[in-house]
Amino acid sequence: MRPRIAGVLSAGQAAIPRVAVERLACGGGDFDIWHTGPAGLTATRGALGRDDRIAVAADAVLYQHDSLADRLGLPRDVSEPRLILAAYCRWGEDCVDHLEGDFAFAVADRDRAKLFLARDRFGVRPLYYAHGPRGFEFASRAGVLPGNAGADAPLRPPAVAAFLLGRVLDHEGTFREGIRRLPAAHCLTVTREGAVLRKYWQPRVIPLPGRTELPELFLATFRDCVHDRLRQVQRPGALLSGGLDSSSIACVARDRLGDAQQPLPTFSMVFDAPGTCNERPFVDAVTDTGGFASRVLERRDYAPLTDLEAILDEQDGPVLAPNLACMRPLLALARDAGVEVLLNGHGGDEVVSQGYGRLDDLAGSGRWITLWRECAAVADTYGERPWPTLAAISARHSRLDARIAARALRRFADVPPAGEPAHLLSRDCIGTSGIREAVRAAGTIDPAAGEQAQHLATLAAPLQPYAFEVLANAYAAMGIEGRFPFWDRRLVELCLSLPSREKLDRGWSRLILRRAMGGVIPDQVRLRRDKMDFVHLLASGLVRHHHEEIEEMLSDRTAELAGYLDLERARALYARLAADPLHAPGREVQALWRAVAMARWLRRRSRAAAASAPLARSHPMEAAR
Repeated sequence: MRPRIAGVLSAGQAAIPRVAVERLACGGGDFDIWHTGPAGLTATRGALGRDDRIAVAADAVLYQHDSLADRLGLPRDVSEPRLILAAYCRWGEDCVDHLEGDFAFAVADRDRAKLFLARDRFGVRPLYYAHGPRGFEFASRAGVLPGNAGADAPLRPPAVAAFLLGRVLDHEGTFREGIRRLPAAHCLTVTREGAVLRKYWQPRVIPLPGRTELPELFLATFRDCVHDRLRQVQRPGALLSGGLDSSSIACVARDRLGDAQQPLPTFSMVFDAPGTCNERPFVDAVTDTGGFASRVLERRDYAPLTDLEAILDEQDGPVLAPNLACMRPLLALARDAGVEVLLNGHGGDEVVSQGYGRLDDLAGSGRWITLWRECAAVADTYGERPWPTLAAISARHSRLDARIAARALRRFADVPPAGEPAHLLSRDCIGTSGIREAVRAAGTIDPAAGEQAQHLATLAAPLQPYAFEVLANAYAAMGIEGRFPFWDRRLVELCLSLPSREKLDRGWSRLILRRAMGGVIPDQVRLRRDKMDFVHLLASGLVRHHHEEIEEMLSDRTAELAGYLDLERARALYARLAADPLHAPGREVQALWRAVAMARWLRRRSRAAAASAPLARSHPMEAAR
């Protein structure tokens, strides 16, 4: 089980975390670092002859472990925390520039009277902090921060409103007042004078060889990323959805393991339900190539609110992951099979990029014939007309020919229908929560900037580390570790640097991955254009399994959620969904699911607060005062 970390920087006696911990003190009463969980493998103290003056607590896996150990003159079997400690002793706060992997760690440095926190480049490992009543507190989970800063902290209305909008609007804010997340690729230095937040990395554009070598370069880099995540793993497994990303990882991992061990365990879930894409043929196409021990969960539908109470506890609140209830039994299956590390294709779309920014590149350079060809091919993929796409692309650019094209195509442009807004927030909530200002501060991606700028903005969006926080909690709850080969600095920078034609050409999105995987994965998967759509399952499940709860929730004007939602509009939306769940728009389905999940959580918080309120005044003598 991957351990958690927590700790306090204080001037006096250490606070006791709410979870079972083992104390690790660093030189008296100035610093206390804690590590949680039964494994007890995350903390190192007094290493490298530092006379007990420096301590490290880390949740980390370093994928260049051996080469870093060689550089630091350490044995290759050194633990990750000791390796981080040695790197800190050598390079100080610049040690983060030398670490390749997934990590969240804290260094208590008594000599310099400071606490140094760092989170990996993509935020795969979470880290939260707060200025609590006993000092500066940090932890791997917001809800278990030491002292009194965790689960009982007051809610931030903008965060609740942002959740109901389906948005992650900033890198640092959480649901709770005073609790912040350390952003990905950032470090935080805490002294008695204050705290300084610093960004230490962002993706860069790298030089590339000739075009004919790019698929080979991609494949070699991708193989290194997968292989590194199998280092010293005794019992690996892989999620296999039947899509391009997970199939690529599973086949490369299978080839890497070869005859060294038993077949690679894969875990898949398939649905046979109306309105969905059945992934079974694609899963079978991969596993039939051999070298896999396939386990498949077959389902027809699911109840989206099943295990929601457990999910709320694991995640410290509701999260933007309506399919999490569907994912949990698959993770449990991997756990029961003895898997310790599960490879996951999460992020393939974002890292490789669909390449649709190429349409703006073409418009910006006046290549209208090629633009028309690409718009027609993309539209054909989705069963749509090309004219609205061409009109929208033209309207985003200021050059003369683009303006002429935009005017000519104006009648084809998609105009949002008048009437109901695209959310369920009440006017009062919009006015008092500050959500309008938060959305404005978050900004938007400028599509006219082109593919590379759009790609970079997607990679840098706060949604990416937020998703990893959700996945980290889900995996930890099942006692296994998730690893994500696409999220590797080498692969990210390679994909960011590719010409846009390597990502989209003749309607084929993520083209570089498809070309690189030729002969590695079956063409049935490599050349597929569709993808599993959970929206219909989500809509049908809400109506079939949770109708009464939703009706009750949307009728209760005294409930906590009523302060955020326009209940009349929400009831009208649900009536449309319940009448025809198979054809409900995905945006409306997800908005309703978020409302129900938030209602459950707000109700639980209200009941917990009432139960924990002082009982003294219920005593007759107290009441008589």
